Amino acid sequence: MVDTSYPVPRPVPVETPGLQPVAFMCPLWDASLPQSHWDKLKAYPDRKPVLGWYAEGDPVVVDAEIKFAVEHGIRHFNVCWYREKANEGKRRLKELYGHWTAGLKKARYADMIRYSIMYVHETGSSMAGIKNYQDFRRNLVPYWIKEHFLQPNYHLVGNKPVFTIYRPENFVNDLGGEEQARVAISFLRSECRKAGFAGVVILGEYHGSAAQDLSSIYKGIGLDYAVSYHWPSFTPGMQKGIPSADSIIRLQESAWHSLSKVTGLPSIPTASVGWDSAPWGHAYYKGSWRLSKDDYYDLLMRIRKYAQANALPEPLLQGMLMLDNWNEYAEGHHIFPTVSEGFIYLEAIRKAFSPGSPPHHNTIPTFPTTLQIP
Repeated sequence: MVDTSYPVPRPVPVETPGLQPVAFMCPLWDASLPQSHWDKLKAYPDRKPVLGWYAEGDPVVVDAEIKFAVEHGIRHFNVCWYREKANEGKRRLKELYGHWTAGLKKARYADMIRYSIMYVHETGSSMAGIKNYQDFRRNLVPYWIKEHFLQPNYHLVGNKPVFTIYRPENFVNDLGGEEQARVAISFLRSECRKAGFAGVVILGEYHGSAAQDLSSIYKGIGLDYAVSYHWPSFTPGMQKGIPSADSIIRLQESAWHSLSKVTGLPSIPTASVGWDSAPWGHAYYKGSWRLSKDDYYDLLMRIRKYAQANALPEPLLQGMLMLDNWNEYAEGHHIFPTVSEGFIYLEAIRKAFSPGSPPHHNTIPTFPTTLQIP
C-alpha cells in the first residue's frame, strides 16, 4: 500500500548502464548552527533550492534528496567529512556537519543510495585536522570504521570501503611527513581488514592547477586513485575575465587526461557545472562561470565517453565519474534544483547517462514549515 501521507513519494530509480555517477556533497546547511550558512545565501535568491532553505539533516529532507538523485541516475554521494576544531586530538571524536549522515541513518529510502566520506582539513580553517599519528590511529580510524564504513549503505567496492582524502598534502603535513602518512595509510588498510573488509579503496583529491606534480606524495603514501573536487577554476589563466563555455569544457577535458600524470595514479574524471564563491565573501569573482543546460549536457556526454574509454584497474570501479557538486550553493557549483533554474542540471544528467529512461515528471515535496529555515 502506498503511504500518501508521507511528503516524499517513493523514488523510482533509473539505471545508468556502464556508468557510476557519483556526486560530491558538501553538508554545510545545518539548521542547528548558531548562525545558519543559509543566511549568506539569502542575498542570492537565484540559488534558493526548490525545497526552500531546508533543514538538511531532517530524514524527510534527506529522502527528498535521495529521490531527486536516484531518479536522475545518481546512486552515490561522496560526502565531505569534517571534525570539530575543539575536538582535535581528543578520544571522544565529534563530527562537524555530521547532521546529514545522521539524518540518512533515519531516512525511509536510505537503502536506495550509497555514500562514502571524504576527509577534509583545510589549513587555516575552523575545522580540525589530525593532531598526530596516535590521534589518527586511536581516534579517527576507529570512528570512521564504526560510524561510517560499517553502515549498511556505505559504498563498498569488492568489500572495500571507498574513502577519499581531500588534499593529501595537508594529510601529510598533519602527520608530520610522508613516512608517517604512509604508515598511517597502511594502518587504515590493516584495520579495515580486521573489521572484516577486504581492504579499503583510497582516493586522493587533487586540488591544484593540473600542472603541479604531486606524484611523489600520492604514490609515496600509498593512495590508489586520484580525483578532483572541482575543475578548472584554479587553472592558470582562469582568473582573467569570464571564460567561454567552450574554453571551460576544453579545460576540463584536458584536466581529465593530465590528472594521472601529475599524481602518478589512475584517475577518475570530474565534471564541474560552475564557480562563483561570492556568498562566502571571496574577493575573486572575475573568473566566475556557470554552464548552461546545453553546455552542461555537452560536458556530460564527453565525460561519459571518457569514463567508458579509460578503464580503471579495479573492475568494480568501471565507468565511475564524479559530478561537482550536489549542493555547494555558496561556491556556485551546485546541481541541486533551484527555484530559478528548476531541475535542468539533473535532467541533463538523466538524459546523458540514462537515455533509455521513460518520460519523467519531477515531484517537489511540500514540507511542513518546521523543515525550513526562516
